[in-house]
Amino acid sequence: MTARDACARQATTPRARRARIVVPRDTRVAAAIAAAILALTACAWPVATTAPAAAPGREVADVTVRFSSAGRVVRPPNRDRYSASTQAVPLSGQFVQPAGTGPFPAVVLAHGCAGVGASEQAWAARLARHGVATLIVDSHRPRGIARTCEQPGALGPLERVPDLFGALAWLATRPHIDVDRVALVGFSAGGIATTIAATRWADTTFTATPAVRFRAFVAFYPYCNVRAPELDRIAAPLRIHIGDADDWTPAAPCVEHVARLRAAGFDADITVYPGAHHAFDVPDLPRRRMAGVPSFRDCHPVVASVLGPWPDALFTRCATPGVTIGADAGATARAVDRVLHELDALLAPRAPATAH
Repeated sequence: MTARDACARQATTPRARRARIVVPRDTRVAAAIAAAILALTACAWPVATTAPAAAPGREVADVTVRFSSAGRVVRPPNRDRYSASTQAVPLSGQFVQPAGTGPFPAVVLAHGCAGVGASEQAWAARLARHGVATLIVDSHRPRGIARTCEQPGALGPLERVPDLFGALAWLATRPHIDVDRVALVGFSAGGIATTIAATRWADTTFTATPAVRFRAFVAFYPYCNVRAPELDRIAAPLRIHIGDADDWTPAAPCVEHVARLRAAGFDADITVYPGAHHAFDVPDLPRRRMAGVPSFRDCHPVVASVLGPWPDALFTRCATPGVTIGADAGATARAVDRVLHELDALLAPRAPATAH
């Protein structure tokens, strides 16, 4: 079987026929930041833009679809700067449409460095029960990547941002999706990608149609230590959820990031969960110390742009060993309740314009 055939077979197999794998999230997400966010490979299949339609009263579960990214972020060899390109990347994702006829609000889900796993699947199921469609973007397997935790330079959060806007554009083609009510929710490395996607820079760079934009952004335990001008101007409301015991992507810089946004007049908020560690919402993930994993919690890089320059010294001089991960059922329950309420408010139908 050729690599192309393997990619195509993988992308057209319903998850119901695959083994259920629970994987730890983001065993090198901080290193992904240190690697400065970029590298690309791809499976070269034709891009399809259709998926089975939901019959009234039934749910389409775990349907694999194909679509294109909204461009690329590329880094020339031996350079520390990045640039945006219009060249698309073929991608795949898991689309779930709730029971009924819609139109439905929708959420794009962005996985962490371990790839699509138990957390994204659990959120897709919760949201479907709540009447929200989901598209879990798989940024790894279409590029021939299993995971990036041990090789953070293989694919980083910044280069995944066009994937998320490509997912939004695909949802806009679905007849039962209310394209005016789409949010982005990301986890860890996907949470970092979400905070970048929330910027006006990303909205301007990767939005192809003015009427098709994300209404809201929700980031779980992102890395907020980086300061860049683009990060201080967001295109839509941002909500952050993080544990106060997170020693991998610490909460305090995210609190400060939200405070700066609010002071500048932007709609941003953060919920900090007492005692919760990194990946607190991953079902059944045992709490454990990962002594061999570097943390960049003590790094506070300031860069001229999210595109760089990103010299290695920004992170290598302040790295410290060891991080903690683990599920927290209480924090997860509170986060589920809060996020559903946030999405209800942020994705509420807009009042119709009145003629004067």
